[in-house]
Amino acid sequence: MKQWKFLGAAAAAMMMLSSCLGDTGGQTSSFSNLLGVVTMDSKTFVNVVQTAAGVVYNPDITKMGFSAGDCLQLSFTYDSSNPNNANDYVNGYTYVTVTGTPTSIDKGTVEYGVTDTTALMTNEIAVVNPIAGTSTGYDYYPSLGGYMFLTSSFEGLTGQKNAWFMKYDMNQTPEVYNNNFDLYTIVLRAVKQEEGKTPAATIGTTIAYNLQMVLDRMNKKAQSDTKDRFYVRFKYLKSIESDGTLKWEYSAPLKLQTVETSNSDKK
Repeated sequence: MKQWKFLGAAAAAMMMLSSCLGDTGGQTSSFSNLLGVVTMDSKTFVNVVQTAAGVVYNPDITKMGFSAGDCLQLSFTYDSSNPNNANDYVNGYTYVTVTGTPTSIDKGTVEYGVTDTTALMTNEIAVVNPIAGTSTGYDYYPSLGGYMFLTSSFEGLTGQKNAWFMKYDMNQTPEVYNNNFDLYTIVLRAVKQEEGKTPAATIGTTIAYNLQMVLDRMNKKAQSDTKDRFYVRFKYLKSIESDGTLKWEYSAPLKLQTVETSNSDKK
């Protein structure tokens, strides 16, 4: 099964790590608070973590209770002189030392089909910003292991727990955007599950969404149209007016780079 690769300039961070790999002078590099997806390596059958800095490995991650499919945020140090990195190019991953304790990232639910935006879901709440703090510093937005990580904000009480949903119409016709590129819309919704405690605040939360199938479809069309990119925006409930009117808005589009696929993937 094809794995969605790192998108666009996120590769710059990977190159930064790769440049260290060829340094036999014992260079050490530290990476902080990177988002990642745990996957099982198909050759060695160990759990590795896909991050924007590359694919990394340390057995402690599994010992900490993380397994394939988990999403997390972690910090680590890479040492090019570590003997475990003698065969990193062959293995396809880099041995690192985990610093601190990785944090688990909650997953959102991805549903397919048309969603009714004229009616509220049970306990649905408004979203302040669907992509608050989501900027990566890269020209293209990165997706890791088929997951897109979004940091969204909402007004609530401290400690409030929500369930997050992405709803995508697989039959939608993309709009034309920015010099004839495809622009897709995904509806983002949030439902309150557990009340928090005072004080009230604008709260940001990072959620991972498994968009492998969605991204693959978008990517396949962009390839067939010989386009090097496509765009995704989010429609979200901005406010619930006093008369019950639902006010929906669109986020700024995120730019994703077309990824080359194998012939089998194009079928």
